[in-house]
Amino acid sequence: MSDVILETRSLSKHFLLSSGLPLARKVTPVKSVDGVDLRVRAGQTFGLVGESGCGKSTTAKLLLRLIEPTQGQILLDGKEVQNARGAALRRYRSNIQTVFQDPYSSLNPRMKVRDIIAEPMIAAGGFDSAAIARRVDELLEMVNLNARAARQGPHEFSGGQRQRIAIARALALKPRLLILDEPVSALDVSVRAQILNLLADLQDELGLAYFMISHHLELVASMCDWIAVMYLGRIVEQGPARQVADNPRHPYTRALFAATLSVEPARRRRSEQPRIDGEVPSPLKPPSGCHFHPRCALAMPVCRTTPPPSIDYADGATATCHALAERAEYV
Repeated sequence: MSDVILETRSLSKHFLLSSGLPLARKVTPVKSVDGVDLRVRAGQTFGLVGESGCGKSTTAKLLLRLIEPTQGQILLDGKEVQNARGAALRRYRSNIQTVFQDPYSSLNPRMKVRDIIAEPMIAAGGFDSAAIARRVDELLEMVNLNARAARQGPHEFSGGQRQRIAIARALALKPRLLILDEPVSALDVSVRAQILNLLADLQDELGLAYFMISHHLELVASMCDWIAVMYLGRIVEQGPARQVADNPRHPYTRALFAATLSVEPARRRRSEQPRIDGEVPSPLKPPSGCHFHPRCALAMPVCRTTPPPSIDYADGATATCHALAERAEYV
């Protein structure tokens, strides 16, 4: 039996942007997510990285069914769910929950902690008040908060404690996968390790899978089992985390990880790799062919006209690059 919980096939989201005068309105499609194939496995942490505006958060919203895909498939346990409605959609969402970036804006300041944590159970239905109360106490203990916290409001807690409350709320319906959207970026440095350790302990205890979005490449490299690298809505490389971080194949991935600082000699050598020149092109008018070719030191004429092929590796990794396909030394 496959251990893949969540899978996407050619998943795309195109937004329509209107511009111009009312009588000469022009509609331009913006391909925020463009043909993405991902697989999230049970008990593992999947990391999605890339520069701002590349489509990471849109991908997360698609997985959460907060927005509808333009095309492509989302599969839970091999069954399509992109068109799920009603009870089927509620079942899907009970399995896929999220922890947002900002613990200050993601918790309702007018609600007590017990009501915040209980809200998913009330929305799902099927729980009596006694069962909800027991579950709230259990969840507070699980995230290392005192039971009396249930009677307090979010304003009485620090940022780290608020994120613990958010994690407890995400676990209320016993999901199998948590989507973590920059889960520690809004926290003090001294608190980040505590939250990350809590997430690791919960994963071991509950067998959770995580889908982590982060700009912090060293964090993703250390926390994740698998990393996918996104550029202008497309996945340019994905593979085992240590391989992607320490021996990246795609020129964009090489430059992206070379920009991180590390005390480890093996990673300091990445600083010798070429840096990324120029700015990210506008998604309103992405480059033809390979989207990365205007900034790539290995760009060839074919890169400007033809989308790159996908190359499969023995370790299950993939990369999309003409240079990798034609130059053996980059494989």
